[in-house]
Amino acid sequence: MQAKHVMGLFIVLIMVLSVFGIAVQYAFDGGQNTVRYNGYKFFQTQDGWTTNYNGKSLIFGLPPDSLENIELPLDAKSLKAVAITFNPNDEFADVLGGAQYGIQQVLLQTTNIYPSIGLTNITGTTQQEITCKTATASTPVLYLMIGNETQITNENNCVIMSATTPESLSDEVERFVYGALGIIE
Repeated sequence: MQAKHVMGLFIVLIMVLSVFGIAVQYAFDGGQNTVRYNGYKFFQTQDGWTTNYNGKSLIFGLPPDSLENIELPLDAKSLKAVAITFNPNDEFADVLGGAQYGIQQVLLQTTNIYPSIGLTNITGTTQQEITCKTATASTPVLYLMIGNETQITNENNCVIMSATTPESLSDEVERFVYGALGIIE
């Protein structure tokens, strides 16, 4: 056989095996898009990206590889406690409250991190007041806000999650949760 024929057969063999590999992966994954990240397998569903974390099914809007470029200026996984707050007078208070509640529930159900919740302005409420002034090394404050830029900063144990849109805040919140769970390190 000539070298050209051998090379041609080799290329055809690679193409056939590639198609076979894709078909086998499709069969094992049920045709779903999947992402493997740091030992976890994420399946794309109608509700978002689902993974099994310590026997619990968790749903995220984005897979972790889409959020790993967001810098988190603290080691969320090593926290023992965190105080989560926002300004109730913010135009997007309902979004911020939903994010606060979501973080609290995930932490309570899946980690040993104790989340306390409160508001930066408690006038007319029975909530606990939590501001950057109440932040400590043992209980940092996670301050959620819609602002002029999208960034996460840490100033004296007060981690400010500022986003220009509710969608970008959601990305930052998911990045924090992935960090707290140890999925993104």
